Amino acid sequence: MCGRFYIPMDDGPEALAALLKEADQRSGSPLPRGEISPGMQVPVMCMSRAGHPRVFPMRWGYPIADRLLINARSETASSRTIFQESYRARRCLIPAVSWFEWDHRVRPMTRYRIHPGAYPWFYLAGLYRLTEDGSQCAILTREAVKGLRDLHTRMPVTFAPGDERAWLSPEAEPDSLAGRDPGAMVWQPVPGQAEQVAIWEV
Repeated sequence: MCGRFYIPMDDGPEALAALLKEADQRSGSPLPRGEISPGMQVPVMCMSRAGHPRVFPMRWGYPIADRLLINARSETASSRTIFQESYRARRCLIPAVSWFEWDHRVRPMTRYRIHPGAYPWFYLAGLYRLTEDGSQCAILTREAVKGLRDLHTRMPVTFAPGDERAWLSPEAEPDSLAGRDPGAMVWQPVPGQAEQVAIWEV
């Protein structure tokens, strides 16, 4: 599951900073940095009509009635009506340096920052759609890897920098997303507590 993620305040590594700058320029003003919550504008990489990766600002979450749909199960997204077209033709990647999960086994709940240990930043795999109210994205999730399952049974699908076309290219095969190896994961408790957001996933 993914209900909060983090984009560095100082833009982080050079390659990440370039992506964030591109999204800011298309937005016309700086996008949010730091802890990112559902409903915020986020930098999203997708393929242009010319077949090149480009970064655009999009709102995180599909408004559905009185809720915000922010996650999609990678195992079933291709068969769900709301995601079918996006899964086939509108794939995206969202840059981040970590995401957050809450440990419900203790009171008060402990919040953990989680990230792949092999690189300083990564992509969250997602889907997007175009509406009259602007572009909207959702993050794909999969079964959590061993170790993280004690915190939550779900985790986002991740891709390493340089591996963008493995998900964005139209010819890419998405069938293995649910079992994609994210490598060694690092997680540590975050000092202080934050209110948990309502997360919807279908």
